[in-house]
This record gives sequence, structure tokens and C-alpha cells, in this order.
Amino acid sequence: MDLVSAWQTVDLNTRGPRILECDREVLKRRQRGELDVCYASWQEVSLDLSNSKDRNQLHLNRIPVPYVGDLSKASIFILTLNPGHELADYYFEFEDDPYGQALVNNLKQENLDIKFPFFYLNPRFSTTGGYSYWFPEFKEVITRLMVKHKVTFDEAHSKLAQEIAVIEQVPYASVNSKPLESLSDELCSRRLAMQYVKNHVRPKVLSSNAIAIVQRGKRWDEVLDQREGVIRNNNPRNRHLSAEAKEAIVEMLS
Repeated sequence: MDLVSAWQTVDLNTRGPRILECDREVLKRRQRGELDVCYASWQEVSLDLSNSKDRNQLHLNRIPVPYVGDLSKASIFILTLNPGHELADYYFEFEDDPYGQALVNNLKQENLDIKFPFFYLNPRFSTTGGYSYWFPEFKEVITRLMVKHKVTFDEAHSKLAQEIAVIEQVPYASVNSKPLESLSDELCSRRLAMQYVKNHVRPKVLSSNAIAIVQRGKRWDEVLDQREGVIRNNNPRNRHLSAEAKEAIVEMLS
């Protein structure tokens, strides 16, 4: 089973943890058996202040995000560790139906928005944490593409969203990701992500049809070639795209 087909089997209608079944035992050990602290509504989340106390907690009731964007068409792959988390993320998943559906479509890799398959760049979701993080990261790139291709900002914005994909080593959200470096070794979801990069992303990079940007996660080099086309963030404390990465994206889309 490959990365996408594995995630297509996950039951997203359950109140229980939304996880790959093959991750269950590992996550049970990490969470000390407590996998079923789940919520039925945003109101339930907001009343349970305990959900924000543990910055290392994995929020397994949220829709997993093992990747973002159209994996089959992307030419720019950003490889990182796991999705971030803030309390408002629960609000948008429970209360904003279009946003919740975008998360589902992304996970299934079905019915993706034509203009914004990388939905974190969709202006419709400009109040979400994902947009608030990714749009500032790419704003300079979008502006440079607009000037270079003599198109509108909106056209350059959409073009980038069609070419970008993010792949996470751990698909489950948390505030603090540092403890996940060791956990990720045990998760089959992590192995599926690594296998996908090795079998699908690496060949594209080697044939100069894509670039890979290793943003976070020490283990990506295990499945990537050391040749050109791979840009590495040499400062793991810096979560922002480097000038080198931004330049490589502009050149890739030229």
C-alpha cells in the first residue's frame, strides 16, 4: 500500500482518533493508552482547557495532514516534520465546512481545487493558521513570479499553489515537534512518507522535473540523492524558507 492509498482508507467520520491503523500501537504507547480523548464540537474543545496544556501532545482528533497539494502534479516538494497546531485549528475544522472539506479532499487527493490544490494558499481560507503561516513564506516568491512572467499577483499566486506540495514525516499535529524525531522512526505512516519520496519525488528531482526542499526532519536524506535539485535548511531552528530555497522555486517555475 502506498502513501495516498493508505490514507484513503482512514475513517474520518469517527469521533475516535483519526490515524492509520498501523500507527495505533505506537501511538498508544506514546500517549499512555489515551487515544480516545476526542471532541464532537468546537464548543467541547473550547471548554476543555487541558487540550492546550501539553505542547508535545499529538492532536489525533484533527484530520491528519501527511501532505498538502496535488502530489501528482507538483514540481516543488517541501519536506518537513509534522503539522503545527493551535487551538483555532479545531474551530475551523468543526465550524468552517469548506475548510473541513478541503482537508478531506487533500487527504484523499480527490476533488482538489483547480486553482489552489495547495489549499493553505487559498485566499478563501485566509483566516486559518495554515494560510497565516504559508502565505507570508511565499509572498516574496509570488511577487517575483508576477514580475518575471508579467502576470497579475493572483495569477502568480494560483500558479505557485498548483506547483507546491508539502510532505510530512509525521502526519499528526502538535505544538512542539522536537520529541517527534525519535517517535517518527516507529510509525508506519512515516515509513510510507519516506517510501513515497524515494519512489516518486527522488526520480523527478534526478530528472530535473522537480526540486526538493528539506525544511525540517533529519531523516529525509536517507531517501534523497545528494546531487543538485535538493535544497537543505542547515539551521533546523529556522522554520522559514531560506533565500536559496526561494530562489530555487522561482527558477523552477521560470
